[in-house]
Amino acid sequence: MSRRIDALTRLLGPGLSIDGRRIDEDDVDLALIQVGNALRGLGQIASDEGTWSPGPDLGWLLPRATLLAELWSRD
Repeated sequence: MSRRIDALTRLLGPGLSIDGRRIDEDDVDLALIQVGNALRGLGQIASDEGTWSPGPDLGWLLPRATLLAELWSRD
């Protein structure tokens, strides 16, 4: 299993699947390609010729966005 899949499993928990099958590295690559430009623009990832790494703002945006989503979902 790749390091990316291991990292995702630690972050999101076991049982990551698409249509009932466990995700693999190709699934992660496809997802990054699909949203890569937006993630790079937000500083969430850095990429160089097919190599993906955490971006400079990775630890900043997601926790704040999650907090805002939680606050806005309260009635």
